Amino acid sequence: MKHFITIIIGLFSMLYAMCQAYCTVTTYDEDSGLSQRLVKGIVQDNAGYIWIGTWNGLNRFDGKEFVALRPDYTDEAFRYSNRISDLHLSPKGNLLCRIDDRISLFDVNTFHFTDLHSQIEEAIGQEFVLSRNLPTRSGEIVLATKDGKYIVIPDEDHVAGAKLVDQLPKLQYRPRTGRRIDATGPYAADDIAMSQMDSLGTLWIVTRDGAIVSSPGKDGPFTVRERIDVVPGSLYYCTTDNSGNVWLRSSEGAHRVVLGQRPYSTVATHDNTQVREAMTDSSGRIWLSESDALAVAVMDTDTGSKKYLGSDGRLSDTFTPFGTGIYAIAESRDGTIWLGSKPSGAFRLTPSGDNTYEISEFKIGNVYDFLFDSKGGLWIATMGGGVMYCPDPSARTPRFKSLSDMRGYPANAQRIRHLAVSGDTMLLGATTAGLLAVDMREISSADSLRASLLVSRPGVAASLGNIAVMDVTVAADGSILVATESDGVNVATPAAIDRPDDWIFKHFNASSGLTDVAHAVADAGSSLPGWYVVTSENRIFLFNPSTGRKTVFGRWFWDDRLRFTDAHPVMTADGRWLLSHDNGAVMVRLDTTVHHSVVPPVLFTAVSVQGAPERLLSADVDSIVLAKHERNLTVRFAALDYSGSNDIDYFVKLGEDDWVSLGHQNSLTLLDLDPGEYTLAVRASTPAGNIIDNTDTITIIVTPTFWETTTAKVLYVLAILIMVGACVGTVVYIRAIKRKQREILNAYLSVVKSTSRPAADSDEHVRESAPEREVEKLPLSDEDKALMENVAAFVTEHIADPSVTVDDMASAVAISRSSLNRKMKSIMGVSPAEFIRESRLHKAEVMLAQTDRSIKEIAYDCGFADINYFGKAFKASRGVTPGAYRKSELK
Repeated sequence: MKHFITIIIGLFSMLYAMCQAYCTVTTYDEDSGLSQRLVKGIVQDNAGYIWIGTWNGLNRFDGKEFVALRPDYTDEAFRYSNRISDLHLSPKGNLLCRIDDRISLFDVNTFHFTDLHSQIEEAIGQEFVLSRNLPTRSGEIVLATKDGKYIVIPDEDHVAGAKLVDQLPKLQYRPRTGRRIDATGPYAADDIAMSQMDSLGTLWIVTRDGAIVSSPGKDGPFTVRERIDVVPGSLYYCTTDNSGNVWLRSSEGAHRVVLGQRPYSTVATHDNTQVREAMTDSSGRIWLSESDALAVAVMDTDTGSKKYLGSDGRLSDTFTPFGTGIYAIAESRDGTIWLGSKPSGAFRLTPSGDNTYEISEFKIGNVYDFLFDSKGGLWIATMGGGVMYCPDPSARTPRFKSLSDMRGYPANAQRIRHLAVSGDTMLLGATTAGLLAVDMREISSADSLRASLLVSRPGVAASLGNIAVMDVTVAADGSILVATESDGVNVATPAAIDRPDDWIFKHFNASSGLTDVAHAVADAGSSLPGWYVVTSENRIFLFNPSTGRKTVFGRWFWDDRLRFTDAHPVMTADGRWLLSHDNGAVMVRLDTTVHHSVVPPVLFTAVSVQGAPERLLSADVDSIVLAKHERNLTVRFAALDYSGSNDIDYFVKLGEDDWVSLGHQNSLTLLDLDPGEYTLAVRASTPAGNIIDNTDTITIIVTPTFWETTTAKVLYVLAILIMVGACVGTVVYIRAIKRKQREILNAYLSVVKSTSRPAADSDEHVRESAPEREVEKLPLSDEDKALMENVAAFVTEHIADPSVTVDDMASAVAISRSSLNRKMKSIMGVSPAEFIRESRLHKAEVMLAQTDRSIKEIAYDCGFADINYFGKAFKASRGVTPGAYRKSELK
């Protein structure tokens, strides 16, 4: 019966430890961003923002940042000071602020203060001094005046209907503080700022002196869990937010208090020493190495009681040092316990009686880990001596073989932290210089071995991310998970386990939402298939490498500032995990813990355009409009969670793009936006890293300049078409002019050619009159025709004279040289000199084709004094020499 009662007491003590009451306090003051520490009111609005009234204005808090708001010159309340002495939520979700004994209304959407006091005085026809605001449940606003009267306002939009009454209206009022006011235990009613009973029946009391007290019931015992550092008697309850955080105020700031039950139990150690290593034995007990105390404890998981192993092999109920620091603990199939120490080597504990062991010591260096293979062989990781193998660990005198003495063992693989095995084929070692892979087959008889040291290879992204390997674990599907010191967890799924140099690693680190510093990695057990426990500096992760999903147990979960060690996590028979930290250990279930029951809303909180100061966004804003000259903006957002806001991850997407992770960053900058409409979506995780459905969207409208509008684009097209049309028209016109000039030129050249042709019969003369008839048809004025007839006559008469000049021609037609040049250019497109040359060449063509005179004679007859010049001029104009031309005409 005595033993049964002991077990029952132990079970209840364990249940109480797992449900131990705890509280945390966070104080916000000027150092936190609050505009002033003298806080006079705290409320939560309908959107989820926390508003804090101080003697230096209002403060809006989104869990990450405070923004101070005060009446400005555009507000009716600008005439008052910024001393807010009371703060309440109005029936329509705005804020009723008492400022200098006057009532003002702050609109949470427009961020403006309205002088409600003056409007009420006008409505009731007299002045009054505000005493306090009495919030109702029915929607009316009731104000108490200092002369003992009351003002009833239907609602904030109908101030004109305000009435002054002598008696307190019979309405349903909200309690001033939300607290119990009756005396409880040793605390008088006036000493209590608030009290509440939680879901497990724990009574919580917060005194006005700052003591936070818990009790399993109304009758005690009462235990002070925490103290808020305030002036005695100055602490007041304000509100409890949507997540259950209690908000109190004092002259020292705003205080957020979390009251609850610790979701884990603590494992105390001697002098709060860290747990270096732990192991669950075949009977369900947990062996703990309290290495700094040179002690080994054996804990009963049912009762939580511990016994200490002495150097004589006996387990004692009182603290007894073992005498050396233990770094590794393992159990063989026959129940033998192996302890690895630094610097004393290995100890074998063979059961010899009730709570008694026979101890054998083996001086084999600094032992950091043990691993038993399927054949019963013992593999030993040492710090400085590489890997050792013992084929007969149960022998009276075991044999230890050092792999580092064998050919093929990597020289740098001497400092081994942990071991793992893959299929009884490949031994894996976490070393300070990389991941060791050793072929285990026939290792006991061979003098050489096949081994590789996998390291980080420059330029190879799929290689190991960091050579400082902390731990290694083999998954059920054969994947290899490697915990590294600065690249998180690297995962390899080998196609061939015996070719480690071909393994491809996938990296999960801080950039993918995990952690860079991974101390250890362990399979999460059958209740969470495919998931792994990853320990880090101050966080524990549940991690699924197949999906990339994770759950983070961070500061929001641990009420203490825990710093976890590199000890391997250990699962107990009931599914709890023992996690070691600098001052002991904790035990917790990671698979069934409820992380967050409230989904925090995500809201866009502020925007900065073109680098201008940020302006606040209200909860109901759905769009941001950028002016014509604005193209850049930074938008800020927040998940309104006040317990673990620093652990929340944010994700954004623009339009139909994919979601992009921003990590803990809660702002996004968009640059050089083109005109148009964009939909920006943002969502957040819980502090535990779980993605939830809390997406918020906002439309960004970029106004185009006139030159970017559709009208301007149409004008651009029209202008281009006009320019193209003008160019085409000009080209056509110029070509028409040139064609006309060419026709006129050819006509007069024909006249010159016909009149200079050799004489023939009368019929020939009749035919030669045709050019003159063509000239008559030319579209020229009579004056121009007369001029050209004189020019043609002059050229015909002097065509054989090489000394004739343009001046002679001008004198002959009775106009100046310049006028003649201008006229002929306009009519025929050629100068007088060019006309003379063309006329001579035309005559030469006729003579070459119709006479048998020599080329030299023809040149002289056509006015060319130099036979060579004639040849060059003829070829330049006709493309062939005079001789070639004659031959072509005679064929």
